Amino acid sequence: MNATAAEKPKVSRKKSKADKLTLRGWAEGAREDFILRPNLAKYIDAYQRGYLQERQCLANICNQYHVQISPDLSDDAEPDLPLPAYDPNIAYDLGAGLDDDAKTRLLARIGVLNAVRGRVSVGYVCD
Repeated sequence: MNATAAEKPKVSRKKSKADKLTLRGWAEGAREDFILRPNLAKYIDAYQRGYLQERQCLANICNQYHVQISPDLSDDAEPDLPLPAYDPNIAYDLGAGLDDDAKTRLLARIGVLNAVRGRVSVGYVCD
């Protein structure tokens, strides 16, 4: 007697980040371990204090992210470890040494990343 689909045990395999069709889990790995999780308590506190504090905290997390993770690195690729040091009191020039066209492309890419990730709550990526 053949087992029906309802009787067969369901085998769940975790998809690789490259095979996912949604943003869920985009930060798994170094992004989550070294940037998002360490900032989670600060983000929750800022979120509870209101919109402006939450936006400022998210901007600070994005700044750290762009200093430590190259904007050219795809979401399914892991960055090299250890990540570069980050000091929130330093103003970083991510476009240093780039020509005007390359700097424009870099800033556009950062804008896209911030817009997408700004809509994805830290709780969504750190579940």
